[in-house]
Amino acid sequence: MKKTILLSAAFALALGFGAYTTGVVNAADSGPAEITIKADGKKPVKFAHKKHQDLMDCATCHKDGAKLDTSAWDMKTGHATCLDCHKKGHNGKNGPTKCNDCHTK
Repeated sequence: MKKTILLSAAFALALGFGAYTTGVVNAADSGPAEITIKADGKKPVKFAHKKHQDLMDCATCHKDGAKLDTSAWDMKTGHATCLDCHKKGHNGKNGPTKCNDCHTK
């Protein structure tokens, strides 16, 4: 009886850990709908996080599930991360590529 309970508890723990690491449990934590990215000498970028989530898989930007820290971004980093993808497009849709399209009031 004790052995069955211990095995059941171990199985439940392993199943719970597996669900957590595959993102099943974390799926509800999708971050804010909009993120403001500060830009050196430019107007900040209002990043429509939710809109991007609706268009593509999180791993497109969040390699290895990592959270992106935009506080240390400079123009080169922002353009490499965002502008290149906007030019290439995703599922036949291209994003804005002109300065004032992203750097709005």
